[in-house]
Amino acid sequence: AAVVGGAKLSAKEGLISRLIDTADSIFIGGAIAHTFMKARGLKVGQSLHEPDMAKVCKRLEMKARNKGVRLLLPDDFVYSEGYDNNVLTGYVKYADCYPSGMLPVSMMGLDIADQSLETIVSCYKSARTLFWNGPVGAAELDKFAWGSKCVATLLASMGKLNRTTIVGGKDTLDVLEKVGMRDQISHCSSGGASFMDIMERKILPGLTCLLPAADMRVPPPADDVPLFDVDAELEPLDAMARETGTTDMYE
Repeated sequence: AAVVGGAKLSAKEGLISRLIDTADSIFIGGAIAHTFMKARGLKVGQSLHEPDMAKVCKRLEMKARNKGVRLLLPDDFVYSEGYDNNVLTGYVKYADCYPSGMLPVSMMGLDIADQSLETIVSCYKSARTLFWNGPVGAAELDKFAWGSKCVATLLASMGKLNRTTIVGGKDTLDVLEKVGMRDQISHCSSGGASFMDIMERKILPGLTCLLPAADMRVPPPADDVPLFDVDAELEPLDAMARETGTTDMYE
């Protein structure tokens, strides 16, 4: 089971697609959830989202359905009218985000609430391997770090039950540090792009160069363009051979 949060779906598209191939359920949090909601035709107010990623959302949801994977969004939100620790906050349910719902136009979703946490618990409780990347709220602000701290505490608790727990990403590890539970996680990666690459099974040059030559995987050139033009490389030698009348230029 996996929880994926963060600000931009454009940075997590490959990760989510790969997780759909391996996970039973995936909870989408953070601003990425607002992008999925917008793609579903729901209102998100002033929440951070990427409106140009609607087709990507629909493609990922269709892939999840075809593979029988539960792709879950938050059931409720803590919202505010500003990105600040000192502003007033409110509570809104997912159902209120429908066009007919009573969602304040000035709303900015900044954290998940109780029902969403229950959904995450339902994902994690029966899984043997638990994955988390990306805060599920604006965890850099103490007022909106509750949801992310709860996820961190939940993972640490599941780790005590001999479950494998994997956490990656600097912002995600910062949350673990805040609750003092980093040492209770099976594997922590502070790598940002490299962690994403290895989760997406991309080639990491720093690791590939350590493999035996026979095991090295060299990616094919883009658009099947050869690494170099063999005829162009050998033409000068061919011309010299014709001029000198020799046949051993390549020996």
